[in-house]
Amino acid sequence: MPRRPILLALLVAVATTAGILVLVRAGVGGTDGRVAVGQPAYPTPSGTFAVTSKQVDPVWTAPNSPWAGELAGQSVDGGAADNPLKARWMGLAGGVGIHGTGEPWSIGTRASHGCIRMTVPDVIDLFNQVPMGAPVFIQ
Repeated sequence: MPRRPILLALLVAVATTAGILVLVRAGVGGTDGRVAVGQPAYPTPSGTFAVTSKQVDPVWTAPNSPWAGELAGQSVDGGAADNPLKARWMGLAGGVGIHGTGEPWSIGTRASHGCIRMTVPDVIDLFNQVPMGAPVFIQ
């Protein structure tokens, strides 16, 4: 049986070295925005992933690492002013995801513990357009 081409209606692509996220829609083209990615010690993973969870005002549990400082292992309520995930979370794999940030000056830098950070307006916009299971390509 001949193989049929796979048609993607939507794809999220992240270029970590450029600090850019692109949302590509079939037949429409793409929109892009600046992001922050993982620090050299905690790099954003490369590969093809899928959105496995979506949450509004997610609870944040700080990783047990020096990066988290005195918050290591603690949880911060969703919607709390000191919650670094801010308004939205789209989980990808192994605790890594796409989320908002209260540190807009970090956009365009290597600042995170491996996650992809966006400004709050940008992550809300992306969240509303990307369905569960959507492919995410990170390079």
